[in-house]
Amino acid sequence: MPTSFYDARAALCLILCTSLITVCAPGTAQTLTEDAEAVQMPFTFGLWGWDAHPVNLGLEGLLRDMRRHNMNCLVASPRLYGAFDPGAAEATAEKHVARLKDEVALCARYGVYVLPYVGATADEKSLKVTLDDARHAAEALKNAPNILAWYIRDEPPPEFLPSFLEYSSMLEQVAPRQSALCLFYRPDSAAAFAAHQPVLLTDCYPIGYMHDGTSIGPHFAVKGGPLAMADNLGRFSTWGTRGILEWMDLCRSLTGEHPHWITLQVFESGDGRNVRWRQPTVPELRLQTWLAIAGGAKGINYFRYSYLTDEFGNPRPSMHGEETPLWDEIARLGAQLIPLGAVLVNAEVAAPAVSIATWRPTPAPGLGIEVRRLRARSRDVDYLVAFNNDVLIRNTADISLSQAFVRERRIVDLETLAACSTERRTGALLLPVALPPGGGKLFCIAPEEEARRDIEAILKGRCANESGILELDIRLAEESAVDLSSLAELRASYRATMHSRDYADALRSIRACAQELEDAFERDVPFRTVRENLAWLRGRLALLGNEAPERHAALNAQYRELLAAFHEGNAPAITGKVQELRQVVEQELESRQTTPMASDSIPID
Repeated sequence: MPTSFYDARAALCLILCTSLITVCAPGTAQTLTEDAEAVQMPFTFGLWGWDAHPVNLGLEGLLRDMRRHNMNCLVASPRLYGAFDPGAAEATAEKHVARLKDEVALCARYGVYVLPYVGATADEKSLKVTLDDARHAAEALKNAPNILAWYIRDEPPPEFLPSFLEYSSMLEQVAPRQSALCLFYRPDSAAAFAAHQPVLLTDCYPIGYMHDGTSIGPHFAVKGGPLAMADNLGRFSTWGTRGILEWMDLCRSLTGEHPHWITLQVFESGDGRNVRWRQPTVPELRLQTWLAIAGGAKGINYFRYSYLTDEFGNPRPSMHGEETPLWDEIARLGAQLIPLGAVLVNAEVAAPAVSIATWRPTPAPGLGIEVRRLRARSRDVDYLVAFNNDVLIRNTADISLSQAFVRERRIVDLETLAACSTERRTGALLLPVALPPGGGKLFCIAPEEEARRDIEAILKGRCANESGILELDIRLAEESAVDLSSLAELRASYRATMHSRDYADALRSIRACAQELEDAFERDVPFRTVRENLAWLRGRLALLGNEAPERHAALNAQYRELLAAFHEGNAPAITGKVQELRQVVEQELESRQTTPMASDSIPID
């Protein structure tokens, strides 16, 4: 792997780790040593692309939403807009690059890594133009610490490789700390490009309405060919989440132990008769994510934001009658997985994957709880990824571990960070596990000292993630002149304990500080009133916009201006205007006999 790629990761990780209080860092991933030179790439958890939601303040609204949903990366974003005409004035190119620089800097302010999208084509006639565009942008952004790589093209065929190598060579010359990457859905493309990319990016969308599922995920590329998998990927069907693990295994067999970042499905396309994809349920989303972890994923992102929220940033209701929007479930997964990053980026899929585990009672094929094994690099540490393949019911099982495998090592639940209770059997230990539909869990099996190091790394990750969100709120409070005197001691406490590496105590102080901050918001009447009214407007205007978007464009514009003013710290000055807009919207709702949304407490950040 090119040293330059690790140099870029190290630069940003060090910046975020040392600026944890002032930059909203979402938790950086480091090796479990304190050697700065050993810093590795982060575990990425985020979105593919971004969608302009102008009513929710565009990119900045998305970044606020991402941070509150425990996300740290945008893949294929921001974009280098426009294909520059070689005959146009230089100012045209400068304008596009300036916009990209501003957006990359904004992402950095929120602690979000990016893979800017160049959007190259396979047309040789236009290659020179797009390569020049990319060169211009790379020269301007070669020192941006939050650029992990440049996203050259989406899902290219193997024939694009020569063109890709031109971009890669250009970046080696112009921006040696930034690599060129493409994303693949075809196994032949992944195999062809693997030797030339430090990270493998793929997408896999396995959930369809029909069992045949023509062109679902990698099925198109492997059906009947030399790379065909068992049953021609016939499990890519209505309940096809299992296909994620099959895809991860295939990619590893073709590309070796490349770090693998995978894009997962949260979208629906078509009516179930003419087009193939169906939006996953919440348990299917969970299972996709845990299968990716079991397959060795070092990064996960979801396609895409517009399927998760409306134009105001409200979580969209599930298309299949579930109470929990997918966006909310992603936030819960991020809170769990981002702090595990230091563990996950240093673990590889172990072979044989499942020989150390049995299940009692033995479930039907494809159902029940299954276990995969990961192994830490250069450490006597194993990890068990347990996941419930059943997306309809909760399951329990006893994982049977040979005493020769466990030896004198501890078994730790890396969610609770507590030692696990086991039952001794002849030559074996039984580890009980209970998981919700599609749920997963990570266990660590390690000597005492190594287990403590993992626990400390995870606590440190939780502190980084939660303090980043807290500092985002504190920044808003300071700009809004909210009285924060009651926070001073708690804030100093968590900073001091983080500095002394007492992360368990720091996490308690961070959470206490977050609660005290919310109390301070409640005591500030203008701030609280504006925040509550904007939350109310966010939901009601979304309803009105669905019914008559042209009529309510002016109301939406007023809301956007007031929302921007609120985030600029002007809550007292806009209290009256926000109340007036609410009254207008209430009258509009009454006149149209529109049923208000059930909840009045939609968050605005």
